[in-house]
Amino acid sequence: MDKVTGSGRRGGTSGVLEKWPDVAKRIAGQLSLEQMGAMDWEDMDGTYKPTGQVAPQRWIPTTATHEASTKLFVAAASGEDPRFANDAVVPESTGPGEGGSLRRLGLPGLGLMGQPTYFFRADPQGVLDKLSPEVMHTEVAIATKLTLLMDRLTPDQLRGKAPVTDQDL
Repeated sequence: MDKVTGSGRRGGTSGVLEKWPDVAKRIAGQLSLEQMGAMDWEDMDGTYKPTGQVAPQRWIPTTATHEASTKLFVAAASGEDPRFANDAVVPESTGPGEGGSLRRLGLPGLGLMGQPTYFFRADPQGVLDKLSPEVMHTEVAIATKLTLLMDRLTPDQLRGKAPVTDQDL
């Protein structure tokens, strides 16, 4: 039994793929979003306080499609207000989070993994006061444009097997 879900199987994307393995065969591209809207906080003289900065936002492309995914991200992020972003496209690592199971299968796309420091500590007050609607709006705008761009491309373009041209963007 899964200790987190209590269901006998893993939750989230991994659990869905485990229960319905054929789903992955029908996925042309994927976009996963986690820890959105986060502002940065840090321990200052024994008190946890806001820094006033946006928490790091790591966009993780599928390794095999890194070049195509990066092109899409740059196009989607263009024109967004940099005051509400702390974006970086980073190389795939061990594949954490909801998008990790999709990236491990080689499915083209990106996963946003916000990295607020408070994500790794238990705050009895919760995290709502640590989120920014402007940062969330920027992340949703980028994700929306990514979705539209991905929808316009062929599966071969998404997989990096055919070029993504400026006209495609």
